[in-house]
Amino acid sequence: MKLPAKIKYACNAVLELSFHFNGKKPVPVEVISKSQKIPKEFLIQLLLRLKAAGIVESSRGIRGGYTLAKPPAQLTLADIFRAVDSQILSVRKNSKSLTSSDSNDLISGIWEDINQELAQRLMITFEDLKSKIKTGAVNYSI
Repeated sequence: MKLPAKIKYACNAVLELSFHFNGKKPVPVEVISKSQKIPKEFLIQLLLRLKAAGIVESSRGIRGGYTLAKPPAQLTLADIFRAVDSQILSVRKNSKSLTSSDSNDLISGIWEDINQELAQRLMITFEDLKSKIKTGAVNYSI
């Protein structure tokens, strides 16, 4: 499964903000963009989606930028996935029809199981991710 760039970049941006969370000082878009190698214009669009979802807050002005709206321990990867692409974790239920076959029901059931497993795996918090990075358990990329 290939992760869409918008989700990967949004997760990286939130992870960057997680490392700055206790500073209470807004992180400029330029800093996030450069640190995470995210095109600035694309990052701004992602941050607007994250702001609309209540994940980040913005401050205007010369010392402006973005901060997390919640502590990293209260934000999960699933939150970011839903904020950036509301359809990615949804499973469309097939309605029974005359053309429905048992194999279609079987495949739909398998996809639903995979989606539920994925949703469960995405419940990892950004605090957990920070801890894994600090201990060297994972690289600093999502």
